[in-house]
Amino acid sequence: MGAFRPLCCYAALFVIWVTMLAHPDTGSVARPSPASPPDMVFQAVAERETVNRGSSMSVALQISNRSAVSLDDLRVAVLPEDSDFSVKGSQVKNILKLAPVAAFGNESKKLDLLVSEHAEFQSHHLLLVLQYTWGDGINRYPSAQTATLNLQVSRQFEEETKGLPGGTSALLYLILPIITVFLAYQVIDALLKGDGWKIPEFKPAYVFPAFLMAIILNFLLLIEVKQDQSIIYASPKRFASVLFILTVIGSTIPTARWAIRTLRWRMRAFRVSDTTDQYLRKVLEYCSEDEFEWVSMRHGGETWEGVLLNQPEEKFALGAVLQLSARTGGPDYAALTKIIDEKGRILNRTALLQLVKRKLIAVDFADKISRNKRRLDQAVALDRVEKPEFESNGPKSIVQLVN
Repeated sequence: MGAFRPLCCYAALFVIWVTMLAHPDTGSVARPSPASPPDMVFQAVAERETVNRGSSMSVALQISNRSAVSLDDLRVAVLPEDSDFSVKGSQVKNILKLAPVAAFGNESKKLDLLVSEHAEFQSHHLLLVLQYTWGDGINRYPSAQTATLNLQVSRQFEEETKGLPGGTSALLYLILPIITVFLAYQVIDALLKGDGWKIPEFKPAYVFPAFLMAIILNFLLLIEVKQDQSIIYASPKRFASVLFILTVIGSTIPTARWAIRTLRWRMRAFRVSDTTDQYLRKVLEYCSEDEFEWVSMRHGGETWEGVLLNQPEEKFALGAVLQLSARTGGPDYAALTKIIDEKGRILNRTALLQLVKRKLIAVDFADKISRNKRRLDQAVALDRVEKPEFESNGPKSIVQLVN
């Protein structure tokens, strides 16, 4: 019996040793293995690589879930947050919320990007971050995937100008708005002159003044809106608005000139319908000389004689020589000689003008206009002659004083 007891002890120790070899961690607490993010793919493809200021573009988003867990709380953020691109229709700035994606599911979504009207004309690099949550049945975990976009902000008509020689496109962008002023000016000026519709042209001689005007416009924009001329090309609507304003400016210049010419003609020009008093008032107000050339000229197949008068717009007219005399209620002959001498020289133009306006002096014809040697009872004839060819018969005083 004593010999059997050690044998039993050795057998018990052997069983314990075998058991420990089979279960070495029996005495420690079991720890779950760390959870790994689900396998998924996030892609973003822009519909085009170039955009314009103030425009919008679509970005196709594709999410493929290759795992057995669902993806929840999906949202796409566009970084950097202070970029010139924003998400259209997003409740939170530059963040688009998406629907959950089931296990082994796919989700397609369109993201609309708006381009700022102040975006720089250059290549912009955007980072799209897809944030989502997933779980292992016990805990929820946040994860993220990224995609990049490279977008080029281009000026209006940049594609069209790529075929131009080097440097020409930059000059064209600078002077293109100013060209509108020149073309509008030519069209309206031709209409106001009575030349009808004409196709305007931008001549090489106009390039330098257009360049200077564009520099001035650029300087004014920097002062007023703190931006250079590129703001004109921010959007098609703004570009059209600027062209309209410049067209109005280009049309206003010849219109203003026409209005001034018309007013000047109405006030200063000698007209066939003028009476002797009106004729004399215009001579005294707008003509500084006392003597005029008495000429003979051919016009319209007829021979004309009269005083050659300068008209506005480099035109000419024929006028008569007037005879002045005392009138009842006005100054007598002696008083008139202090205003006009016997040779017809006007000594006091202001006093004579006042007498004519107040009708205190008699005005009549001294030498009438001749048409084919027939005397005309009118103070003015041929009031719109251009570049007349005439023969001078010597100077004559426009007025003569008689007793």
